[in-house]
Amino acid sequence: MATTVATRRTLIRADAMQRVLAFAALIVLFVVFSLASSNFLTFSNVIGILLATAVNGVLALGVTFVIISGGIDLSIGTVMTLAAVMTGVFITKWQMPIVIGVLGGLLTGAACGLING
Repeated sequence: MATTVATRRTLIRADAMQRVLAFAALIVLFVVFSLASSNFLTFSNVIGILLATAVNGVLALGVTFVIISGGIDLSIGTVMTLAAVMTGVFITKWQMPIVIGVLGGLLTGAACGLING
């Protein structure tokens, strides 16, 4: 019993340490790049970084719900990518309105999920 409690405490400390180290690494990166270039922390650069990572953030939110529900498999990334590409095709190549293009991408992903699942 005592070793189980000690093992749990060790695992909790290791998990907490990983989270702190990941955040610390992010802070170190910001400091290093800010010192290396005077243009790094400008408003336009921060907006550019956020825009570049927005798609990955939205896709990560979707995967989070799949992981929580316990239904993860290897095709999730492929279906998400197909839905994202089809959304882009609907909006840019087929000149659909943004709302219709997003709905088309969602329907593409849902159809693939139904067929695959």
